This record gives sequence, structure tokens and C-alpha cells, in this order.
Amino acid sequence: MHDYITEAKNWVKAHPYLYDLLLSYSQTYKYGYIYREQDVKRFLKKIGKSKHLPYNMKREDLFIFIGDRNPNSTMRKAVFGDIDAERVKQHKCVFYTTHVLKESKWQRVHDLYFKINKFFPLPGKKNWEKKYTTDVIKNDGYNYFFVFLAGPLYAETFSQAVLLKKINTISKETFCRKILYLADPVEKFPEMKRWFPYFDSVISCAIEDQQKYDVEYIDTPCVFISGLNVPIKEDIYFRGMDLGRAELVHACFQYLSENGVSCNFHVQTKRTDLPSVKGVTFSNERISYEEMVLEELSSNVMLEIVIPGIGSGTTLRYKEAVMYGRKLLTNNPTVKELPCFDEKYIHYFEVPEDIDIEWVKSRDLVRYNYHGEFSTDHFCEEISKRR
Repeated sequence: MHDYITEAKNWVKAHPYLYDLLLSYSQTYKYGYIYREQDVKRFLKKIGKSKHLPYNMKREDLFIFIGDRNPNSTMRKAVFGDIDAERVKQHKCVFYTTHVLKESKWQRVHDLYFKINKFFPLPGKKNWEKKYTTDVIKNDGYNYFFVFLAGPLYAETFSQAVLLKKINTISKETFCRKILYLADPVEKFPEMKRWFPYFDSVISCAIEDQQKYDVEYIDTPCVFISGLNVPIKEDIYFRGMDLGRAELVHACFQYLSENGVSCNFHVQTKRTDLPSVKGVTFSNERISYEEMVLEELSSNVMLEIVIPGIGSGTTLRYKEAVMYGRKLLTNNPTVKELPCFDEKYIHYFEVPEDIDIEWVKSRDLVRYNYHGEFSTDHFCEEISKRR
């Protein structure tokens, strides 16, 4: 019998453009990332090429982050939240975002306009952009670093005519670098490879992308909330979305609780076949990032279970454990290669039976050899080296 399925797969793989497009849509179904073809064309047509005027040592650097418009997203709260909170001390940073229209009737008109515009291009988009675009980009004698954050639903901001016109104007007058920053591995949005040639540099948070796709590597920062003094209540804590981890979380809970360990586990899931028991909750509940950090600090150990097939490298849980001085129990296979790793405070496991129960219960003074490696200031310093 002729194997039409295998033949079709081989034909698709033989056409890289089509293969990337189909792969991107499959990843979209799994992760929610998408860049429509018209958005790509619109962006590439308007972004242009910088003149690459020389860096001016007498001018201050200004880092403008573009893409994530949601002030409560993980990107804005947990990763780059120090920018919104104005806690970046050594570099000038700002988010290019959008105003919320105060008049509810105009907000409804605006939302309807852009919903229709997704299917049928409408005139007057520039007029809307002028109304709701935050005017933070002015040529006031800075060296400019425009950091485009790749992520879900950011393409609308990427392709704003007002934004791109300002960038192109600035690039003719002063030092200007357009940087595409991938806060997730390339495999989560493979269609973005078509965008790479139009940026001055492409940087990924995943070190494996450096070898696979010939891009640069800089790890994401992590917010540090100062002044938190939370007493320890439980031995171990976990909170995270299911994403294929629920069974292992439950298995860890059973093993730990049977050995007298007090647990506080929360798994965000829509599944109904995982009944909650005392110490572990399966629900669709979400809390703020600040609330989650307070919960983490009330535990002696943070449990990290990485997302199968993606989780590796310096994760948020890893960074939080280091910055706040908590022990970390993780199944991240690369953990021993990460900065600030200390085997006294970080243990690796593959199955629940690998866990050292006495280590989990032991209330030790935790001090990592950390010197700001996960700060936004350090991130900006690494970006500025790419000038």
C-alpha cells in the first residue's frame, strides 16, 4: 500500500517556507503564538534598515521595550517588571505601550475597528495609533536600543506605522539598534526566523538557539521585590500550569506527604480527573505574581518541575530561589551548569524517590554567590555590548 502520509510529510519538509508556516500554526495551537502573514509583510516593508550611525560615548543609553502591551502579563510582571516599577537603577528603560481610551464608547469602537481590521484592512489606522500611542520615543540625545519582545499577539504593536516611522527617523539622526529578543526558544515560534534578517541583532533566552540558529544569547532577567520578610510555614511549595506536569506533581506530593513533609502545591488546570486533597490543589485559579512570590517565600524549599520538551536553562523558579535565598528542588537536567548553582541548596531529582527528605525538612541558612546576574541592569549591560 502506498504511504501517502509519509510522502506528504517528506514533500512539506522539502519546502522550508511551507514547513515553517505549518510548524508555526501547530505551535500556535499548542502555545498560542501567532504572526499573520500580512503582519510580517507590513512590518518588513516599514521597518527599513538603520544607517548605523556610530555609538556616542557622551550620550546616555535609552532602552525601549516593544511588544507586550499587557501590564499584568508574566513578561511585564515577573521578567521586566522592574521597568514598570522604575526599579532599574543603572540604565534608562521604558516600555512602548498603548493608552487605554478613557471613554468607554470610543474604546468599544476602537476594539470593533481592530477586530474587523484583522480580516479586512480598513482605512484610518494611523489616526487610531496617534490617539492611543504613548509618546515616549523622542530624539533627546540618547543612544537608542529598541528591544522587540517576541511573544503572543505582539505583532499588532510591532507593525504600528507611527512606531516604525519614529524608529526610522531616529536611525537617521543618532545611534539606533533594532533588536529582536526571543523570551522563549525559537521552537515556540519558528516562523519568526523569517524576521531575523531585518534586525540589527537577534538574541534568544535559550542557549541552545545560539548553536542551532546562529543567534546571540542573553538570559531573561527576573524581578526582585525588596523588603519582603515572610516567615516559613511549609516545607515545600509548587505553583504552576499543568502543561504535562500534573501527574509528576501529584506523585511528588504523595511521596513527600507519606514521609512527613508539609506541602503547599497548586496546579492550574482545566482537567477534572485530578481531585484536590489537603496540601495539593488542582484548579483553574490564577493569582498575581506578587502573591505567588509571597507564597514561595513562606516555604523552606521551592519545587520546580520543568515543562516537558521546553523547560531548561535558567528558569524563573531558579532565579527566584537564588535571589530570595530559598532551597530549590528541580528536575531541570541542566541545573548544575547554571550560574550561582550551589549543591548545598539545589538538588536535582528524576523520580520522587530521588528526593532527600531530610534535606527538604532541614531549615538551613541559604546564601548563594549572587551578584545581580539576573537583574534588568545586567540584561541592559549585555545588550549594550552588542553595539
